[in-house]
Order: sequence, then C-alpha cells, then structure tokens
Amino acid sequence: VAVFTHKGRSADSGHYIAWVKRESGKWIEFDDDNPILQREEDIVKLSGGGDWHMAYICMYKARTVSM
Repeated sequence: VAVFTHKGRSADSGHYIAWVKRESGKWIEFDDDNPILQREEDIVKLSGGGDWHMAYICMYKARTVSM
C-alpha cells in the first residue's frame, strides 16, 4: 500500500519520498508539498541503482480471503 524510497548515493545525503496506493488503486508520489499521480508500472521500477530511487521501507495491508 506504500513504498518509501531514498534517492541518493549514501544514507548521509539524498532525499526520501513516499509512494502511496489509494483505495481507488491509483498511486500518488508525495515529494515534499507536491503530490503527483504515478503509473503502477513506474512503482515496480523503484529497485534503485545509481541516482534512482531505492525502495527503503515497504508497507503492506492484509487482505481478507473468504473460504
């Protein structure tokens, strides 16, 4: 339901951003005061590398399954 990323080359510098999935299924990127609608296919690219965003904390929500 959410991914927190770090963008930068070390833990001592860089920038943290939150990516949150809304109940509607749409993803919103929260970068300071600028929420931006994002495509789901871009969320899976948050694996990091170089100066790109690296998933730092992943938040999950339990699903109810009927049996």
